Amino acid sequence: GASVTTDTTFTNTGAVRFGDDVGDRSTFAGGLDTTATAGTFAAGTLATTGAAMDLNALTIADGNGAPTALTLLTDTAPINVASVVGAGSSLNLQQAGSTGAVTVAGDLTVDTLGTFGGNYALSLLGGGTVTTATSFANAGVLTLGDDAGDALRFVGGLDATAVTAGTNTAGEIATTDTAMTLGAVTLTADTDLDSGSATLDVASVAGAAQRLAIQSSTSTGTVTLAGDLSVLALDTFSGAYNVTLNGGGTVTNDTTFLNSGVITLGNDAGDLTTFVGGLDTLSASTTNLFGTIRTSGTAMNLGTTVLTGSAATIAGAGTIDFASVTDADAGLTLSIQDAASTGAVTFGGNVNLGTLETFGGAYSVALLGGGTVDTDTTFLNTTRVTIGDAGGDAGGDAPADVTTFLGGLDTTAATTTSLAGTVATTDMAIDLGATTLTDTTTVIGGAGTVNVLSLAGAGQALTFQDSAASGAVTVTGGFALGRLDAAAGTFDLSLLSSGTVTGATTLANSGTNTIGDAAGDVFSFNDGLMATAGSSVLFGNFGTAAKPITLLSASLAGTTNIMTSGGNVTATDVDGGAAALTLDLGEGELALASFANGGDIVLAEAGATTITAGFGAASLALNAGTRFTVGGDLAITGDLVNNGVDAFAVDGAMSAANLDLNAGTSFLVGGDLAITG
Repeated sequence: GASVTTDTTFTNTGAVRFGDDVGDRSTFAGGLDTTATAGTFAAGTLATTGAAMDLNALTIADGNGAPTALTLLTDTAPINVASVVGAGSSLNLQQAGSTGAVTVAGDLTVDTLGTFGGNYALSLLGGGTVTTATSFANAGVLTLGDDAGDALRFVGGLDATAVTAGTNTAGEIATTDTAMTLGAVTLTADTDLDSGSATLDVASVAGAAQRLAIQSSTSTGTVTLAGDLSVLALDTFSGAYNVTLNGGGTVTNDTTFLNSGVITLGNDAGDLTTFVGGLDTLSASTTNLFGTIRTSGTAMNLGTTVLTGSAATIAGAGTIDFASVTDADAGLTLSIQDAASTGAVTFGGNVNLGTLETFGGAYSVALLGGGTVDTDTTFLNTTRVTIGDAGGDAGGDAPADVTTFLGGLDTTAATTTSLAGTVATTDMAIDLGATTLTDTTTVIGGAGTVNVLSLAGAGQALTFQDSAASGAVTVTGGFALGRLDAAAGTFDLSLLSSGTVTGATTLANSGTNTIGDAAGDVFSFNDGLMATAGSSVLFGNFGTAAKPITLLSASLAGTTNIMTSGGNVTATDVDGGAAALTLDLGEGELALASFANGGDIVLAEAGATTITAGFGAASLALNAGTRFTVGGDLAITGDLVNNGVDAFAVDGAMSAANLDLNAGTSFLVGGDLAITG
């Protein structure tokens, strides 16, 4: 050892040694400078008394060149070291209470690096390796690297949480499958953090102009950024590790998470995480969301998504695509876009949420994989709402999609609603705007009403309600369908404007079917119309393509015209409501049990018309004042009765004795009139 009172500067060009054993102490009270030498060898303690220490390349070794321990101590003055070589050796920097900054400009290689609870800064600027676990105890700024090319490895682990002034990083900072725990980090250059199979925890990261890379393709250790993250770019790799961003923040460049573990974005409702250039989590096994996740008009692509708390996803003009989404706890809300947004939102798979919230922006929303939303869902977006699709979803054939809005459904704000599969509520109202079917569709409101503005779906089949349903169904505007069915519930069905069904129309509901509400309404049931469980109210013009119309009972709300081009028309009681009924059946037959309270019946077919009296009865009853106008031959088979009592029988000639009609009933026949029976 040695003790020198004054400032000492070594100007020799060879090496200089201080101590050769761990117990040696060399003190240069006024300061020490060896920068002119070829190198510095030291063991034990090398100190000044509050004066600067400047060392050239430092080697830690005893007199025999073996590893040893060295302490560098100046208390309040700075320590500057060009580099440190000390494989197997220990290096202690300052002591408790020290305030003098320590800088190692070049490479640092030691077995153990010790620091103490003083308010001093420490800078390791040239890379290197520390073998054992390293916990930085100094409270001043810790700087690890100053260039993107620097590489520092703390083999046994790294802990900088005691560094209250923060940690500056640049280059690669790694451990060898041991934990890395950092406090508040500032990136001074592009930085790579890698802890292999061990955890990597960072309190926060600031580096708006820098890139941060976390882990590598072989890593499995979970990464957690607890606080704010502000970086130019965030890079991940294809390792099976988790990444958690719990404090919000901003990433400027497009961010694609390549890690295959779980990604967690936010852990509090107030967290705001913005990926300015876009976001992609498709490689992750699961994406957890809580708080607000944004892009700045750029695409957001999310894989299998779980809400760990209520969340909002906003991409502005950028699209948002979810592989699927579910809430970890009941009652959570997912908000998609905002009132200024225009980017389409698509859910490719299941959607299972407490609440789905939209806003009055000009964007579309598509739910293509079925699922359940617990609360009343009103789509406020103004472009398109798509529920179910025509195929290609992850679950297979889209008609198997079942999308349930337990609290109700309203799409009337959208310009178009597209449906496929089953769309249902649990006894709550369904209100649909202008609707297009893209595949076979069933709409079920149970006890809730179903209201549809209009329907387009040429070639597609639509079923309203199910056998337990009682909620009225109303289609206000026109419709064009491939097939129409009403299930065997007790509900009413109203089709209030013109429409076409190219396939069969079967109304098995036992309520009232109201078809038409104006004389100008035109209905084409090309493959026929059957409504044999409930009553029907008709108004307007009805046609089939040589197919039958079969009604249990019917009433006319206004002038009604039926043209079947050869299809039969069958009904039991018909209440005309003082309205006229015109029939043009071609070669078809008319089978009626009674026609009460009606106006005239016009048989407009120029050829022969056959009336088969009695529908499940023996006779046809006509009301007083009914007038038949027949355009061609008329054949009546069965009994024609007055009030269902007085039958007539005609065999050849007609006479008052055997034809008993209500007072005022008359026949105007353009051809032959044949009455048999």
